[in-house]
Amino acid sequence: MPLNVLPENHPVLQGAMNPPVMAIGDSLYNGVRSLSITAELARQSVPAQVAAALGVSGFRVPNYPRPVLFDLEDWVRNGGLSLSSFQQGMVANAQAWINSGPEWSYDLLHDNLAIAGAEYANLWTDTAAALKAQVPGALATLQSGTGLSYDGVGKLYYGINGAFVLNPSGHHDLDDLTPLEWVASRKPQRLLISIGSNNGLFRAGISGIYDRTCQQTMAAIPDAAAQLVDEMVKTGYVPPRIYMTKLIKPSTICNLMPREDYTQLPDGKQYFDKYLARLGGGIAFISGEQMAAFDAAVADLNAKVGAAMRTELAKLGGDKPVLTMVDVYGMAEALDAKHLPRQPSMPVRVKTRRGLTQTLSNIPLSIGLFGGFDHGGLFGLDNMHPTVPAYALFANTVLDAIETGEPGVQVTRRDVQAAFQADSLLQNPPGNWDFVAILAALLGSLGVL
Repeated sequence: MPLNVLPENHPVLQGAMNPPVMAIGDSLYNGVRSLSITAELARQSVPAQVAAALGVSGFRVPNYPRPVLFDLEDWVRNGGLSLSSFQQGMVANAQAWINSGPEWSYDLLHDNLAIAGAEYANLWTDTAAALKAQVPGALATLQSGTGLSYDGVGKLYYGINGAFVLNPSGHHDLDDLTPLEWVASRKPQRLLISIGSNNGLFRAGISGIYDRTCQQTMAAIPDAAAQLVDEMVKTGYVPPRIYMTKLIKPSTICNLMPREDYTQLPDGKQYFDKYLARLGGGIAFISGEQMAAFDAAVADLNAKVGAAMRTELAKLGGDKPVLTMVDVYGMAEALDAKHLPRQPSMPVRVKTRRGLTQTLSNIPLSIGLFGGFDHGGLFGLDNMHPTVPAYALFANTVLDAIETGEPGVQVTRRDVQAAFQADSLLQNPPGNWDFVAILAALLGSLGVL
């Protein structure tokens, strides 16, 4: 038996073996919105919504006792605009985690093991022990007065979040399990995976820079996907059904916009002349020609990831696991209001509390004259992470893949109107968020989520 895979008779696993669904991955499965993760957002994550649609009861999501470092929306809603006060708030939050840990929760384990900021290798290298060990040094860096840096904010955010997700109770036997070892210990019937966005794609979406470094980083993804299967094999367990999300279509990312929100496409063109990084001050940009190449490269990459994983799975004897790709690329394309002349059938429409019909789109969120959002609604304040209704649409795309992979399975589609009503950001948006400089600094210090 591989080291750190728990035996089936381990007390922690009693009543927790063979769950219908488990999930591993990054922020898109963690449930992040506006760079923040809270207990409320974790309950609205894609894996949680998929489990509910499948009728799975007791799906365990991280029940955070407090936000991880910050709740950006709450901070803005309460008028916070000072970089120093924001930094002080993060220090106080991290100290609260340290003072109350490591027994943070009565929960011994989670079904959703996605961690914001994770890359492929983190799925087989991260442990709660290693992540907790980086917290004191990262906090000292944040306190040192050097401002927001990845060594401070990024490592602190990732260390606290990952340690809590992987070992919420602080149980000593669980400190050295990686996400894949947790999967092997519990042997789920289905494994949902969302990974790869932090291997270059999100960084380009945030910065507006699609360069050779980004291209080289992303080119390594198919090999990482093949290694993911190999690392599963090493643990002694490969789930019988694996649902792997494709990467999003880059041109649909909310942060990459023409200069004006409702700029019309030039006649006969499928791309704008420039896509500026909206939270980067509009300085860096990706040209239309580069964006076309970026979209094509990601589409090709998605195909290569599926092929690489299937090649490795085919080497297994006996009943081979079934891999189904979740078409997030196609989902984003179908919801693309930014390029409406190409997608006239788009909009996602919901009813507001005033009984008005509102369109949700991948245009940056904007507040209306009488409160409430005026346009946008599929992305949060960071222009990178989805809102609850967008996560519901994402969950429905996963459910489409499950119906394809498991003919006859009974699912209940997620209700986008109900998800809209459950979204605290869209129901109560901050009246003003003139904090672009702070948010841009925070994005840089976190690196990627």
